[in-house]
Amino acid sequence: MDDQEKPRRVLVADDVKMLALKISGALKAQDYETAVAADGEQYLEMVESFQPNLLILDIMMPKVHGIEVLQRLQSKDVGVIVCTAKDFETDRSKFQELGAWAVIVKPFAQDQVVAKVDQYFSLPDDLDATWTAPLPRAKAAAFQHERRTGAGSCRLWGTRGSIPVSEPQFLRHGGNTSCMSIDHGEDCIIFDAGSRIRRLEMALMSEGPRQIHLFVTHTHWDHIQGFPFFAPAWTPGFDITVYGAEGFGKDLKSVFQGQLDRDYFPVQMEGMPAHLEFKQLSGDSVRIGDAVVTWEFAQHPGATLG
Repeated sequence: MDDQEKPRRVLVADDVKMLALKISGALKAQDYETAVAADGEQYLEMVESFQPNLLILDIMMPKVHGIEVLQRLQSKDVGVIVCTAKDFETDRSKFQELGAWAVIVKPFAQDQVVAKVDQYFSLPDDLDATWTAPLPRAKAAAFQHERRTGAGSCRLWGTRGSIPVSEPQFLRHGGNTSCMSIDHGEDCIIFDAGSRIRRLEMALMSEGPRQIHLFVTHTHWDHIQGFPFFAPAWTPGFDITVYGAEGFGKDLKSVFQGQLDRDYFPVQMEGMPAHLEFKQLSGDSVRIGDAVVTWEFAQHPGATLG
């Protein structure tokens, strides 16, 4: 079989449909056979039905995260080019570890993708496809945010990253790590459990036991370090549900239990008298009363949600 007869099927996945179609169109113009998937779940199904020779994979996809897709594809004899905005060293190391052949960093020009695909298909049959360096990010237009004032209100208790600080220059805006709350009727919705969740607890404790919904954007230390000191968790009658993404190592409950390991903390999670429940976010949304919380993967190392 000569080079022209070799199958050249490429499966493209991106939750931004227009981008996926543009990549697909650019490859079709170069005589590649292509198919497009809108989310990670559909992508895995099409790997079986379309039988591609090469995969172009977005990472922050609905339903099944790109990292999980890579994990499931490790047994497949197929090349993978990751196209993502997650240009962090930890993520690139993970892509390489899971067998990706190359990374193209968003935003990118279509001809970059075509050139990389051409390079993959030009590899000799007897040469294993080994990791190639990520292509540089193309210049992007400045983001213009939209301000919507009719969507309700919230309170930011802490916004700092890494560690809480206490110095004069932080008196106005504060030096506490991430925590935000929304009071919606009888429901209290909290996002992240950084150090300032301790000030939020004062308001909660004055109102007595209630249902609390705690959404964790990710389990890096500055987003969960206030939880072991969160008074409602140590008070009978409180009902606390913690929501988060499936990580790529420990599950959500195990991460929180690890904080309270006897080597790090004097009291363990088993001693918390509040009712605790840990829920992995799946599907597209969570309904709390008449409020709906939607989520998607965000631009940050690891399994991070917005």
